[in-house]
Amino acid sequence: VYKRQVMLRSVADLGNSLGSDSFAIRVVHEQTGIVFRLLEPGEFRIGSPDEYGRTDEHPRYKVLISRRFYVAETPITVAQWRVFEGQTNYKTCAERMESGITLCADGRWRTHKKARWDNPIPQLEFELHGTHPVTQVTWNDVQEFCKHYTFRLPTEAEWEYACRAGTESAYWWGDDPNAGRKCGKFCDQSFARKFGVDPDFPHFP
Repeated sequence: VYKRQVMLRSVADLGNSLGSDSFAIRVVHEQTGIVFRLLEPGEFRIGSPDEYGRTDEHPRYKVLISRRFYVAETPITVAQWRVFEGQTNYKTCAERMESGITLCADGRWRTHKKARWDNPIPQLEFELHGTHPVTQVTWNDVQEFCKHYTFRLPTEAEWEYACRAGTESAYWWGDDPNAGRKCGKFCDQSFARKFGVDPDFPHFP
């Protein structure tokens, strides 16, 4: 979430149509290239439907988002994190502690002393691209990223408001978790086939 209007410009090649009060619907942060989308105020029900989610996600209740805000369209990428570290010489918790948590070939999560943002799965032959979302970063790491660029993390309500995209279902694509395979890249059966993981392991729908 971007805190203020400075350092933002309309993204002409993405379409600079305007929202309410002439706020650009899509803008880019010049230092990082992060594209932000405007979300208008609104009301929604936060939490999960009764038959889905954890117990702390019930009962659902109405939340009012009273102010418009900009939220990044995509996760922060490896390339964008690389620029941040180059500008600040910041080292992540995993780099300082020489210990990250990574997915192993048996489908379980374990600590690995070489796991870090630029080598997130060191025990597998995994080619990391600059467009991949950055991983192996903690909440504290992200706070430093946000502070450097004058961002902030969205609140829980803002995050769910954005992700729900006006839906009432368990997921924005519906209630079937397996239908999400068509909506994005997940650590699913294609991962299982590539790295020889048991495809019936619960982490791989």
